[in-house]
Amino acid sequence: MESRRQAGTYIKPADRFRLFGEKYEYDPVGFARDCIDWDDNEQLADYQFDVLAELIEYGREAVRGPHGLGKSAVSAIAVLWFSLTNEALEYDWKVLTTASGWPQISKYFWPEVHKWARKLKWSVIGRGPFKNKVELLTQAIQLEYGQAFAIGSANATGMEGGHASRLLMILDEAKEIPTEPWVSLEGAFANAGPETGNVAYALAISTPGDSAGHFYNIHVHRPGYEQWHAKHITLAEAIAAGRVSASWAEACRLQWGEDSPKYLRRCLGEFAQSSADAILPLQWINAATARWRIWDANGRLRKDGTPMKITNIGVDVGGGKEGGDASVIALIYDYIHVGELIKIEVAQDPAIATMELAGRVLGLIGTHRPEHVFVDIIGIGAGVVHRLRELGNDVRAYHAGAKTSTTDRSGEWGFVNWRAAGWYTLRELLDPTYGHNMMLPPDEALEGELSIVQGKGNTSTSLLIVESKDNIRKRLNGASTDCADAIIHAVAGPGLFQTAMEDSQWA
Repeated sequence: MESRRQAGTYIKPADRFRLFGEKYEYDPVGFARDCIDWDDNEQLADYQFDVLAELIEYGREAVRGPHGLGKSAVSAIAVLWFSLTNEALEYDWKVLTTASGWPQISKYFWPEVHKWARKLKWSVIGRGPFKNKVELLTQAIQLEYGQAFAIGSANATGMEGGHASRLLMILDEAKEIPTEPWVSLEGAFANAGPETGNVAYALAISTPGDSAGHFYNIHVHRPGYEQWHAKHITLAEAIAAGRVSASWAEACRLQWGEDSPKYLRRCLGEFAQSSADAILPLQWINAATARWRIWDANGRLRKDGTPMKITNIGVDVGGGKEGGDASVIALIYDYIHVGELIKIEVAQDPAIATMELAGRVLGLIGTHRPEHVFVDIIGIGAGVVHRLRELGNDVRAYHAGAKTSTTDRSGEWGFVNWRAAGWYTLRELLDPTYGHNMMLPPDEALEGELSIVQGKGNTSTSLLIVESKDNIRKRLNGASTDCADAIIHAVAGPGLFQTAMEDSQWA
């Protein structure tokens, strides 16, 4: 075999693919360096090469780090390496890929596999390119001796049935993968080891989440997780590699606060438990965003196939002074689902700001004919409300400081004002216990706002309160909850207004 590798020795085409498999079977780092057509100044970062090397060394590699470090790229290259080397050696092989939700694996991870497949050096690999729609499918690679495919994290039994003499499992965005797939992974690994001669690898990679769950347990070396090797890629490493912008990280620190769970997770790659006083757990927010992605990709339809309609519009009014907040308009479908957030940098002059914003809202009313329009009346918001009413529109004012007799679902807690009632209304809509399945668009600012606000109950008055805006601004480095407020005005405004009418608080 060695003689065929010597310079000038002719190698039959039929042998080239097998020789490729022998060379790179246990060398994904070499595969990444030699078998990919890298653009100028393009290459994996040192820590990405380390992930591939440690996958071979330890067998089970769990990687956490900041957003943007190149998680999907290294996982996709691992899929291609494993598929092609084992196919070349005619092993019985499988690659199972899963993630926290189906959109993550189908719309983000597998397109990454396709991207890197287009960059393969087939002359080095020793076979022709994948046959499109025959060997390389939308969410699978189907070859003669094995296959790589996507599987939903909810289909734990399908994962457990993934036996093969050579097995690789990819767990993308592993922090949110529920317990069952991790248990099934152990079942799939049952026939691997030196006793059987079979080989199995697992790569779990993600930004961190709460300080709980299997992914967290691996990284804090809990008993029973000793078979996993945990790797933390730091923000400094990602910046040095050119994968993450230092200015972006600094902007996030200023916007969210360096002690906020969102900054710790997304920028530092550290686990962080949501505050016990946080009104909205981050996992609820992430789940609502995942639902939005599916809904948006499928045409924003109801379960019966009919299109959802914009029923509510909420407006948080900013501007009117130098350095003032932007105005935000929230478009709500079927009363609770947030379609878009329209952010408007309005003029410093209050009169001009009022007219600009009123004009934008007027256009949206004319286009969508919503049932409810609620506008923040604090500051120059009153001018926006008055102008829209002058033009003949049924626009309601959101009185954040107004008293209300509204109670929570239990009937045991009231609210100190509309603002508190609005935040806790949003909490009930996002709480998975109640099955509203509210949807939120993916928006960095919105996620930071929703996850940072705290509230508590006053047991002597049985009223729930929300921390002051001044306190929130301190923790958001001067920013405000503009996006969250626009949503709250839209989804909570109708109920609060109805209660006010019943209580005869307003003329």
